[in-house]
Amino acid sequence: TEAGLADGAIRPARLIRPTCIAGRASELADLVPRRLHDPLTLLADVDLGAVVVGGTAGRHRNTCVERVRSRGRGPTPPIVATMIVRDEEEMLEDCLRSLLGVVDRTVVVDTGSVDGTVELARRLGAEVHHRDWRDDFAWARNEALVAAGEIAWAVWIDADERLRCDDPELLRGYLRCFAAEHDILEVTIRNLRRDGSETTRFAAPRLLRAPRIRFWGALHEHPTVIDESVPARRSPLGLCSIDHYGYADDLIEDGAKQDRNVAVAEAAYRRDPRAKTALDLARSLTFAQRDADRAVELYREGLQGVPEHDHRARTFVHAQLAGHLQDRVGDQRAALTEAEAGLRLVPADLACRAVMARALFALGRDDELVERAADLDARPSLEPMAVAVDARAVWQLRLAVALARRGRSEEAWALAAEAAGSGIGMAVQEVTDLLAVAGSRSGSPLPVLLDAVLAVVHEESRDAVLRTIAANRPRSEVLELCRVLVDRHGRPEGVLFGAVLALLDGRDREVEWFVDRSGLLGASTATGLADRLRARGRADLAARVSRPAPVAG
Repeated sequence: TEAGLADGAIRPARLIRPTCIAGRASELADLVPRRLHDPLTLLADVDLGAVVVGGTAGRHRNTCVERVRSRGRGPTPPIVATMIVRDEEEMLEDCLRSLLGVVDRTVVVDTGSVDGTVELARRLGAEVHHRDWRDDFAWARNEALVAAGEIAWAVWIDADERLRCDDPELLRGYLRCFAAEHDILEVTIRNLRRDGSETTRFAAPRLLRAPRIRFWGALHEHPTVIDESVPARRSPLGLCSIDHYGYADDLIEDGAKQDRNVAVAEAAYRRDPRAKTALDLARSLTFAQRDADRAVELYREGLQGVPEHDHRARTFVHAQLAGHLQDRVGDQRAALTEAEAGLRLVPADLACRAVMARALFALGRDDELVERAADLDARPSLEPMAVAVDARAVWQLRLAVALARRGRSEEAWALAAEAAGSGIGMAVQEVTDLLAVAGSRSGSPLPVLLDAVLAVVHEESRDAVLRTIAANRPRSEVLELCRVLVDRHGRPEGVLFGAVLALLDGRDREVEWFVDRSGLLGASTATGLADRLRARGRADLAARVSRPAPVAG
């Protein structure tokens, strides 16, 4: 075995069988004295000390794939997609089209649509059933399973989600060969903003062995086995995934949805006060920005119900409580305590790392961060339940600031570049702090600065980042950044900042270049720029702002 597992000999592959593991020879050798044979056990062993990589067996030769593809051509157990919908005309079509070629049927339970949802679903081949809404998502999911009839496998999906499956034949072959081994298969879910940028990714149970499964939980429902005396056999699956669009945007903006979720979660908790309902209500209160102190109590109550051995789930709750304490309560010390508790269980958890970093800075202890980061990186860790892009950026940029304060600017900018490459998102404060500390101490990081501006979502935040760049970088570099923003990306903030900076420096040609592209500006911003030009004695250019010339190629 050792000879066949030499370093570098293992080829990456998709996760075909959950019982396949891979790692370097030195890592796998550690399993021998432990006499661990079941990889599902390994995944729950935080003290394992080896890296478990989903996707292959040692010295992988795709034997598991060959078995799936070659084992008979008999009938494949039918796969049925089940959905609950109401007024989803805008999102439904793309969802249904993503199911084509993967599932055999689609069963839709409509709970009272008044738009064209029902007609659209039928036109695209879905079976539509009607049920009155009861403020209970699990009940509605179970109604969809009942409406589907006697089926082997169910994929549950929502209208704002898209199923991704590169090889439906391989998926069907897998279910044909190994169906008896699983009740619930978990796939990767990617939460995406409306612009397609990723916010979080996590594993969720979406492919179910229907005869043995029912849903539980009025809000944030989840599948469980009907006979709870027999544990559910859950496994990860890498043959398909789901993209979820718009949830973060919608939940933040939709006050009615927040009110509904709080009401449903409150009723469920009163009926059945257990860990799951306590956590559902706590999360709903956090999103709705209500009753912050009660939410803390509910998070702690829910945490007590999470099994001690389930380190990933416990860390997930610690991270949520830590974020709530930091953002909603404003208690940095309590937030740091919760984040540290989560990191003792799963050192790689980025949400806990981000809270810890921000708390250390707020408490004036940012000098500790570099050593803490090195300690966490040196410890073996399970994979976190969820990976948040914004949390990764906050962690990387806070660490970059700490490095810059120690005079290690090159390392700081390298880390910032990595953060920018993955999407800086809401980490605007970290970007501005880094620029303030390291901005004048290193070579030109134009790509990093450009990514920093482009990755910021809100216009006022982009302005804040640009103002900080202008205060901390050479003027020629800032003007070049503005030109790239305008010329390559059509960003109006580049026009305004570039024109004003060039005007202050007396760079007439550059002022004219930006003014000739003022057609990108909104009416009020264009008026403000024209007023500035007139105040500087450039009425001729002010007139060109009012009637911008065509943009040259």
